[in-house]
Amino acid sequence: MRSRDLTRLDASDHDVLVVGGGIQGLTLAYEAASRGLTVALVEAGDFGGGTSFSATYTAYTSPNSGFTSVREIMFKLAVDDSAHLGKGALKPYVILAQEFGTEVGTGQADGGLSAGTYLELGVAPGYAASNASLAFPVKLGFSLSDYYELAGEDNKFGFFSVAAIATIPLGATTSFGAWNLHGGVEYQALGTTTEFFNGGESSQVIGSIGIGFSY
Repeated sequence: MRSRDLTRLDASDHDVLVVGGGIQGLTLAYEAASRGLTVALVEAGDFGGGTSFSATYTAYTSPNSGFTSVREIMFKLAVDDSAHLGKGALKPYVILAQEFGTEVGTGQADGGLSAGTYLELGVAPGYAASNASLAFPVKLGFSLSDYYELAGEDNKFGFFSVAAIATIPLGATTSFGAWNLHGGVEYQALGTTTEFFNGGESSQVIGSIGIGFSY
């Protein structure tokens, strides 16, 4: 926001101040205004600009009992520092996830004895051009408590990952969305529990290629 915008904002009273003009901020501002409240919305670097928060609940299981069911809630806090660092932006984030269900083999990804808590720290720097974009995500996964259990023991370190991902748009963006071709390679260094599930291999390299659609 510019100084004149702050002056105008300070000149009148508002019932609700919404920080951030993303989908959540716009929805909140609309709901408040539709209830007769006066609303001010600030965006583009003012206060917590560039910061996003999301929550996701996940529940899935294997149709052939190949792994135990997974039920957990995940919170993600991310910072887009592009406005300050430009092409050198790191885009750091932190993820905190909590498993549900403590019955052995029914509620945890590792089939452990206790519901676990997971912490992930990462950055996602990248470079975008008109005809392609590159991303170089780096992340660390940890168990804060009982997330990477093995034989009743909680192993704190889960994995370290570094990857390179290239995305190439397929044609121009239209009113119906856009297609892209993407591929990458990822190296993972595994902790004790993840190494066990990887057949005793302490590291692995994963290649991927696919077609994506965004709208």
